[in-house]
Amino acid sequence: MSNSSFTTAEQALAAAVRRDMQLLRDAPADWVPPRAGTDHDVFIVGGGQSGMAMGLALRRAGIGRIATIDQNAAGREGVWSTVARMPTLRTAKALTGPESGIGALSFEAWYSATQGAAAYAALERIPRLAWADYLRWYRAATGSAIRNETRLLDIEALPGRGLQLTLRLPDGRIATEVTRKLVLSTGVDGCGVPRIPPQVREALAPTRYSHTHAPLPDLAGQRVAVLGAGASAFDAAATALEQGAAEVHLFARRADIARGSRMKAFSHVGAFEFFHTLPDADRWQLMRAYRASGGAPPRHAVQRAAAFDNFHLHLGSEWHELREQGEHIVLDASDGRFVFDHLVLGTGYAVDLAARPELARIAPQIATWARHYRPEWGNPDAELGRHPYLDAGFAFTEADPGSAPWLADIHCLGAPAMASHGRPVGDTGSLRHNVPRLVSAIGRDLFLADREWQVRHLQRVEGDEMDGSEYADRVWGVGVRALSAADN
Repeated sequence: MSNSSFTTAEQALAAAVRRDMQLLRDAPADWVPPRAGTDHDVFIVGGGQSGMAMGLALRRAGIGRIATIDQNAAGREGVWSTVARMPTLRTAKALTGPESGIGALSFEAWYSATQGAAAYAALERIPRLAWADYLRWYRAATGSAIRNETRLLDIEALPGRGLQLTLRLPDGRIATEVTRKLVLSTGVDGCGVPRIPPQVREALAPTRYSHTHAPLPDLAGQRVAVLGAGASAFDAAATALEQGAAEVHLFARRADIARGSRMKAFSHVGAFEFFHTLPDADRWQLMRAYRASGGAPPRHAVQRAAAFDNFHLHLGSEWHELREQGEHIVLDASDGRFVFDHLVLGTGYAVDLAARPELARIAPQIATWARHYRPEWGNPDAELGRHPYLDAGFAFTEADPGSAPWLADIHCLGAPAMASHGRPVGDTGSLRHNVPRLVSAIGRDLFLADREWQVRHLQRVEGDEMDGSEYADRVWGVGVRALSAADN
């Protein structure tokens, strides 16, 4: 850990982390035999909180030949210091995250060390930028090696060897590396694209609108429309107002915004650990009900926007026509005609495996819920059906059984795993449950793939610990019998 990058308190806490890991004997030897023609045993795409937690957990499990890449610059992994707009995290401050059972590695330990225990006690929720700073410290404290500004472009199966990955390196060069296992820890957009309604795409030039997945332009003095009624939509509305927007109108198609989250019922340990074991019909029904109810924005996100007199909420608003008129956007909706300068889309992400460049080649071979499960008549959900159908270890499965067995070596630790595994995968609260399960699945697969080597290794005698002198004079034989007879 660089002395110039972190405070004395942070350096001392990092030393405590290393001490805890030493006491836990958390640096086992790598037990996976090297395979000829491969560069890595596990390759992680995404260096945010999930990717770093995976890397640490794999090393603690004795799987050491791993690599992690992230397309962003160092310190800008994930969303926390880039496109996230909420002032605080939406989860409870006491919720455990990527610390992997090491108390000194927790956010509470870091915040208390840097700001004081009283400051942590006074927090209601974790400040977003403090969380970003914590993750930067976490990277250094755990020695997480991340190759930044490196992008995965393509995946190709190499039968008998593994997966060949095509990468764009920081200097623009293209390179290939081979791995046995691939973990896609790429967040909410890892298996899809921002959802742009056709009505918007067809009516407006791209400069007229933004999506919440990207930074917003300067909206000071502008009239802004926001489409959507979830957390990201309200965060975007509040951000525009705080920038000095002249007015912000948020449009929701529903008659009311969702007032409570169905996902809270999923927050107990049983649901985290065992949702994936439910029958397909149960999982489909639960996920469909969650999607139908709409994602409820946090109360504090709504209050943040509603605190402004120039914020206006449109409920049950249907958009009839959208068009450009000079420098402005004209909207004809069921509740009136409005003129805006910019439109912000808080419309979420559409799961579309083929739209991801790195998955385009293999997408037709991946099973989706629509391919795997046929719901009862009258219970369709095209969007839910596009989610990948994952196994218990978060691995892709085959659209046509037997056609692509190597898909079992690609694991999706991101939002699209939600249909198969319940809670949003990759969220802070999911890490303590999902990361150990995935590490166990990867370890099992590697062990069984090397079964012959492992069986030979397990029969090997490492060396004698004794030379025989320790018991030579107690072996029953002539000398011992003679001594016994003389005593009698």
